[in-house]
Amino acid sequence: MNTATLLHPTAAVERFLHETADRDPAAVERRGSPRYRLRHSVRVAPLDEKLHAAGEPFQATCDNISAHGIALLHTRAVSCKYLLVEITESGRRLRLLTALLRCQRKRTFYEIAGKFVTRLAEAGPGDATAD
Repeated sequence: MNTATLLHPTAAVERFLHETADRDPAAVERRGSPRYRLRHSVRVAPLDEKLHAAGEPFQATCDNISAHGIALLHTRAVSCKYLLVEITESGRRLRLLTALLRCQRKRTFYEIAGKFVTRLAEAGPGDATAD
């Protein structure tokens, strides 16, 4: 992975949330930034500690998101070190390198929680990562 394309995710995530997500009033805040309920399908690519592919990409459902992290629901557990999470909404794409914090069973699904490490810059009109 070319590290020249790595950027801080917070501003882009906050813009994305402000424009696309609803605040979850029932959420108990234990974080430094508010979380938002965002029921949205996302593309996820598992990565190892060297940021190489560590399995096949898959679709997951975002449960909630904040400026600093994300919770996903999926049918299978993951055990990789990092995830590349890609959120696409209204023609905009946000790609976030995410450190896996936990993966735990929640009834018939797995909750996959991660902390954003960086966003990946991309050139292109309408891209949520463009500054």
